[in-house]
Amino acid sequence: MSGATPTVRLYLGNSTLSTTGAILLTATVFDSIGDIQFSPSGDKILFSGLRAIDQNFKLFSVPIAGGATSIIDDADDFQICPNSSSPLVTYSKSVTSSVTEIYTANYQTNGSITKVSNLNSTSLSPTFNRAGTLILFSSVVAASGRNDLFTIPTSGGAATQVTSTSNTSEFGAMFNEDGTKISYIGVDVNPLLTGLYVCNADGSSSIQLVGSTSLGFTTYFTDSNGRSFGGINGWHFSLRRGNRY
Repeated sequence: MSGATPTVRLYLGNSTLSTTGAILLTATVFDSIGDIQFSPSGDKILFSGLRAIDQNFKLFSVPIAGGATSIIDDADDFQICPNSSSPLVTYSKSVTSSVTEIYTANYQTNGSITKVSNLNSTSLSPTFNRAGTLILFSSVVAASGRNDLFTIPTSGGAATQVTSTSNTSEFGAMFNEDGTKISYIGVDVNPLLTGLYVCNADGSSSIQLVGSTSLGFTTYFTDSNGRSFGGINGWHFSLRRGNRY
């Protein structure tokens, strides 16, 4: 703590969730740290953070053993590609005060920043399919003013609209392992229709699994490789193989 203002640092600890015996990863002091994820190889940790000097959250990387913290880009939310052969991270970034697009970057080099989407809308919560070839994200559709789900090739190109609902906004979507299903949070004008959903990868056969207005905005499919998962406000975090997280 510094006066009445909390300060935050990032640690690598164990299951006791205590800083005692933990590795201090960042000498930098942050006002807030949001999403935290391990790279599939376990050599890097990526996280979103806000320092006192920043106007927006930024995407940072730090070696697993600690050391120099690198800035990749401004980022609202992000996900590391689960395919260990791909060094990409996808994230949403504000282009103007009213437009947010989807980007990718190479988190091993902190470069090769590429704007993937071009919908001129508010696009957010991007996630990869397991192979790392597609990015799934939520974006506001002008005709309805609500969020639908889209996919776009990781290399860029035309976005494909997956869902098309006039009364429901979809957020926090995630592919299952073989890319045949999508889970998401649907927020409907009718509270009874708000909750956790699953549908086919093309948006068909949507089923409400849980009806609730108190869910967060992230969903997940579990697997043995520590896929990212999370809760309220769209933040993710991820588990690493072994006894550290």
